[in-house]
Amino acid sequence: MGPSLPVDPHAVPSDVDARWARGVQVGDQTTQINYFLDRPRPVSWPVRVGVIPPLADGHQLRASPTPLTENAPTVVLSGLGGVGKTQWAAELARARAAQVDLLVWITASSRAAIIEGYSRTAVELGHHHGDAQAEASWLLTWLQGTDRTWLIVLDDLADPVDLRGLWPDGPGGQTLVTTRRADSALSTRRRHRIDVETFTPEQARRFLIDRLGLDPSSELGDVDLLAADLGHLPLALAQAASFIADRGETCAGYLRRLADRRRVLADLFPPDAVADDYISTVAATWLLSVEAADRLPPRGLARPLLEQVCVFDPNGCPSALVTSFAADQLAMTVRPGAPADDLRDALRNLVRLSLVSLGQGDGTDVIRIHALVQRATLDGVDPQRRADLVRAGARALVAIWPEIDRDAEYARMLRSNATAVFERDAGAVWAGHDERQLLWRLGRSIGESGQYSAGIRHWEMVRDEAERRFGGDHPSTLSARWNLGEWLGEAGRHADAVAVLEKVVADQQRVLGPEHPDVLHSRGGLVLNRGSNGDPAGAAAAFEELLRDCIEHLGPDDAFTLTTRYNVASWRGEAGDVAGALAGTEELLADRLRVLGADHRHTLFSRAGLADWRGKAGDHDGAIREAEQLVRESRRALGARHPQTLAARGMVAWWRGESGDAAAAIDTLTPLLAEARHALGGDHPVVLGIAHNLVVWRGETGDFSRGVAEAEVLLTDSTRVLGPEHRLTLETRHRLAELRGRAGDVTGAITGADQLLADATRALGPDHPLTWNTGETLTYWNQHANTAESEPSGSGPATA
Repeated sequence: MGPSLPVDPHAVPSDVDARWARGVQVGDQTTQINYFLDRPRPVSWPVRVGVIPPLADGHQLRASPTPLTENAPTVVLSGLGGVGKTQWAAELARARAAQVDLLVWITASSRAAIIEGYSRTAVELGHHHGDAQAEASWLLTWLQGTDRTWLIVLDDLADPVDLRGLWPDGPGGQTLVTTRRADSALSTRRRHRIDVETFTPEQARRFLIDRLGLDPSSELGDVDLLAADLGHLPLALAQAASFIADRGETCAGYLRRLADRRRVLADLFPPDAVADDYISTVAATWLLSVEAADRLPPRGLARPLLEQVCVFDPNGCPSALVTSFAADQLAMTVRPGAPADDLRDALRNLVRLSLVSLGQGDGTDVIRIHALVQRATLDGVDPQRRADLVRAGARALVAIWPEIDRDAEYARMLRSNATAVFERDAGAVWAGHDERQLLWRLGRSIGESGQYSAGIRHWEMVRDEAERRFGGDHPSTLSARWNLGEWLGEAGRHADAVAVLEKVVADQQRVLGPEHPDVLHSRGGLVLNRGSNGDPAGAAAAFEELLRDCIEHLGPDDAFTLTTRYNVASWRGEAGDVAGALAGTEELLADRLRVLGADHRHTLFSRAGLADWRGKAGDHDGAIREAEQLVRESRRALGARHPQTLAARGMVAWWRGESGDAAAAIDTLTPLLAEARHALGGDHPVVLGIAHNLVVWRGETGDFSRGVAEAEVLLTDSTRVLGPEHRLTLETRHRLAELRGRAGDVTGAITGADQLLADATRALGPDHPLTWNTGETLTYWNQHANTAESEPSGSGPATA
């Protein structure tokens, strides 16, 4: 047998059979088979090797540009199993079929499969050596030198290592690879990797409409919900559509099945629902990826880490759960004693197999996972293991949750993950003290984000469940009841808060004793809400009594003792003793600086109070200076986007307006409002407070019509978010009545003030300053119903 000759097949003369008669004869006297080795055969161009999968319905929905127009010799389509990589590659291959001399489709499930595909291609090109490795080598050499055009598709590449030394290259063609892998080796100067995503919502809708034969003009709410619940994954959509069609089901009915957590995905995507020549169901599609990731070093860690990640929010959980000290919590369920570096490497392996993605979210590394991958993974986990995963997830979230939510987006992500973990297995979270802390941290974050109504609902749930599990006198139950009272007060429902806290204080005194710190804290909350409910003088006296008890039982420098001193000073001022409030707040600020430091939130509260009382005492310049220092310290301690920092900037603007420069106040508040909306969202109380103050200064500059328009929008938002009896809502109604009168709508002013007077009297009491101002406004417009002479007094800065 002679040496292999790398001859270009298309240059072989037509009489090749006669000139290359040498071969090896095998067989008996009846049958002979001649294997001609080392001889090119005639080639009929174009050459097609392998079978391109048929195109599924909906393949044409993708609007992405054709990746083969890229300059890179190799294009890699990478993504989660089921996103349609193979379908996209099939569409691209069919589009190029008429343009290339050689088109090869190889299922690249292993190195052996790739070599076998290359070997078949070499044979089709007339080079039959009898050794697959030699034929593969011949093909790669031929590709580098031929002037024929070619496209080689390597579908479903299992491991980039399998292509080591086997990457096709040459001036006449391109290589297209589909894979679930996202290794760095697939993205180089000569290899352009494209991450294939799921369908867009519109593409998913069109797919289901087409597959189910629906009327596009009909109500499609259930179609959109189903597409969203399936994460817009093409494979899942195809199999769900087959299930619906085969069983005479509806989208609404399938949604009910999908929402039933007792069902596993195998029930919803059974083998008989496999559609469009897909060879695997949804769950089976990812099993191979999990097994492959688990074989990568550190071996055996990828699967348990994936299980742990699956208890979090699929839309994104902080990678700090794996990469920080919280990894100690997760290691207990993944591999006890596993170092953090191993967990990070295992996470990278999950990324390499496209089972999870690792990206950025407002400066934070975020782990994302498709919801169906999450569900399929958890379907294979037994209940005890799932409970362990939930408990570890709860502890890890508590561990990484900062004491202060400096970043609103990060806090939102933590709340979403806390909710996801709790909903996975509420019993597992309730079972342990450390795990239960997640519910307390979640509730505080909800309230501090300004979602008062949601916070109240949360604490009602926690209270009811704690009482059911532990009884009414358990510390967790008493704490939940106290938190419920606190957030009722923050929402402006002071009478309701008083009713709740009176019972809490009575029960705590009976169970814990009158001197217990929890009792003292609850007394403070009760007195605060009594004062806010219209009794400032009574609140000042009650806080003075509480202060004596705190000094005796907690000590003069205890944080809650200092908080009580703050409330003593504040309620003295609310009762009319502005000088006493100013003096008390100055003394308190000095002590908080000494005990807590300049960056503590309570110290910042004191500085805000000092600025406020300076201004109310008539020292507007001093108030501005104090507020400007508060902005600097808040920005350093809390961050520029923290609600307290934004509120401090609003305070600077307010006192500039009070000093006589209303235009400067508007110039400051207008961009601040836009910035605060971007950072916190339009419904945050701080945002609503800034919007209120902007309305105030619109009126002071004579821009009444614009002030009315903005006040009407603000009133709608404030009533919806904070409730009709919240002080900011009532303040906005007062401001709107005044502005309507100044804009010429005297009847509207009288009607608004008359209705507000009754509501303010009930909510705040007859002696509250807002109630008094409302009465004066009503009297003014009644007396000047036909004139527009003097103006009624205004109110102070909004306090959300």
